[in-house]
Amino acid sequence: DLALHGEELAWSRFKRGRDHQRWYYQSLAETFSGRLSAEPGASLARVFDEEVQAVFG
Repeated sequence: DLALHGEELAWSRFKRGRDHQRWYYQSLAETFSGRLSAEPGASLARVFDEEVQAVFG
């Protein structure tokens, strides 16, 4: 949706704004990285973190 509709329209679909969504997904990424140290979990945590960074910067 971000690429197709742009930032404003994409984030207006959530009850919470972009900042709250960023906090939530970055918190998940940190939790996953801390708890999933063995494979395949570590790889999944890394990919999740990369996606969060791609969306939120």
